[in-house]
Amino acid sequence: MGVRAEDAWDKVKAVHSGNPNWGNESGLKDQFLCHVHYAANKNPWNIEPSRPDVGFINTVLNLCNPG
Repeated sequence: MGVRAEDAWDKVKAVHSGNPNWGNESGLKDQFLCHVHYAANKNPWNIEPSRPDVGFINTVLNLCNPG
């Protein structure tokens, strides 16, 4: 995982973690990093806490949006 991607995630977390809809942080992070590394041109990214936390590899295999 690149330093820039990790820094970007830290910024997303800092801005949004206080939102009452914030949850499933591990799954959100996997979705975010999947989009950063493999689907940057995808629009929209659809990073959603309701999607299951299946781990990074399975998130990638599900085109960044498992479930």
